[in-house]
Formats: sequence, C-alpha cells, structure tokens
Amino acid sequence: MTDTHGNLLSTSASERRAGLSQGPANELANTRGFDVEPAIAAQAAIDAVVRATAPRGLHRNAPRSEPVIPPIVTRVRAAGAETKPEARLNALDREDRITGYELAWLIKTRMVDGSKLVFRDAIVSVKDGRTLAL
Repeated sequence: MTDTHGNLLSTSASERRAGLSQGPANELANTRGFDVEPAIAAQAAIDAVVRATAPRGLHRNAPRSEPVIPPIVTRVRAAGAETKPEARLNALDREDRITGYELAWLIKTRMVDGSKLVFRDAIVSVKDGRTLAL
C-alpha cells in the first residue's frame, strides 16, 4: 500500500507471493506442484542419524526435527572448461549450480558418547531417508 506521494506504507505477503513459481522467473519447473507429504517419518530420520553418528550415545537433549527445503546443488564444469582434462582442472573450472529443491528433515541431536560430545545437525530426505548433509 502506498500513500498519495507513492511512498510505501505497508506490504502484504499475499501481494509478494502472487505468481510465485509461475512465469519466466521460475527456472526450476520441479518447484511447481512441489510434494510436501513425507514418506519417511521424523522419528525414522532421527533414528538413522543417531545410528550413523553415535549409536551408543546418550541424549543430552531430546533430538529435534523440523521440515526444511534445501537446494540440491550440483558441481559442474564452468564455461570454457568442458573439454579440459580432469587432471588440469582448477577451482575456477568448476561451479555449483542449483538443480532443484527437496523436502527434508533437519535433525538436531545433542549426545554424549563416552567422554566425547556428539552434537550433530543433519539433513535427511523425506522421500527416501538418504542423508543430504551431515
């Protein structure tokens, strides 16, 4: 909303979201009709992270989970390095590209394993339970 001089007085979230995921601004077609139904329960994701990080660990705090939508990042060869031999590639010959998004669980565990603290945040796919980041 603006006043008579065109100064911004307030905005509405619904106005900012109009047309979201439509038109030329949406380069990732897979965000249209994004599936938000988890196939993997939060507790199953918590159990998998605990098994992977400290199966004998004792929880200092109850593990927590929350849904997140992280980007899927793929490392690709930069323009001009497509035909360069693998052994000659350097840091500038590669770039990260966002190729999609995936619904996931952010799992936070705070454990102790013997005398070692094991504080771990992990991102686990809700589609198939694979660890996206640990």
